[in-house]
Amino acid sequence: MNVDASVALIIPVFRPNQNLLNLVQKVQKTFSGPIIIVDDGNEDQTIFKALKDVVLLHHKENQGKGAALKTAFRYVLKKLDSVYGVVTADADGQHPSEDIIKMIHLLDQESDSFYIGTRTFGQKTPLRNRLGNLITRRVFAWVTKQNIMDTQNGLRGIPKWLLTKLIKLSQNRYDYEMAMLKLIADQGVRIIQVPVKTIYEQEGAVSSFKPWRDSVRIYQILLKSLVRFLMVGLASFVIDYALYLFFYRWFIGSWRIVLSVVSARVLSGTFNYAMNRFYSFESDVRFVKSSLQYLILFLLIMSISAFFTDALTSWGLVSYQLSKITVDSILFIVSYQIQKKYIFKK
Repeated sequence: MNVDASVALIIPVFRPNQNLLNLVQKVQKTFSGPIIIVDDGNEDQTIFKALKDVVLLHHKENQGKGAALKTAFRYVLKKLDSVYGVVTADADGQHPSEDIIKMIHLLDQESDSFYIGTRTFGQKTPLRNRLGNLITRRVFAWVTKQNIMDTQNGLRGIPKWLLTKLIKLSQNRYDYEMAMLKLIADQGVRIIQVPVKTIYEQEGAVSSFKPWRDSVRIYQILLKSLVRFLMVGLASFVIDYALYLFFYRWFIGSWRIVLSVVSARVLSGTFNYAMNRFYSFESDVRFVKSSLQYLILFLLIMSISAFFTDALTSWGLVSYQLSKITVDSILFIVSYQIQKKYIFKK
């Protein structure tokens, strides 16, 4: 039984071998839809010449897996009006034809959700793969609140309406797939995990994945907003703390600490809002909405900071310098989660 042609299959290819030809031929036995092969700058065209009934797109030079996927996405958006979803698969044979067909079928039945293949990481799985998956999965879950069991699986079912967003991502290599997954999680798209076979080694397969280099790029995507938020937070803290000490020496009376905290926070908060919106979260949310939400959070955090800083100092538990640092360190974590999830959500 042929699977509906309203879904396109995309396979980015670098250094192909017989595995690609075998895979395409197996898929074509039960799939009548368009198969888009992206030649990512290969000098040897032997395998490509052997392919039949496929759309073949070429890069003159190797640009990376992400760039190849985006080339295919643009083709779908411009040329394939009847297609309302795409499935991406690797060319090295790690994704059996039956799993690809299963993914196509699922997307054909429900094209509003995002699908990702999920391998089983058991004792037979190489330690490097198990450990890498565990760490990446935990970090991804912490950043996005989504527990994806196999974040680096290239077998994915993507609704067509998402492609416009995905071609705008700046990443072009293996980090693109993580950037894609994070964007989809941040957008609140329903993610469906599909069990697939676990295959790591294919005869003749050559991987262009560079463990250290590409892993660093992947974690840069996951932790970029947090690292930037920390940098902005540190700068804001220095400004805030310096102004707090300045105003503490300037104000007098029983409201001395409260007035010092409020005055310092108003000035440092303005700096913090601008930097977080445009730098930390690179958000394009409406200014009026985000600034109002930030103001409410700002006033709440400021009030809590002033109250507990004054309380800890008045009770004689710590000095006025240390009380400020203690209280604001806790509020910093709370503020990051609120700003990321609600105020500057993309």
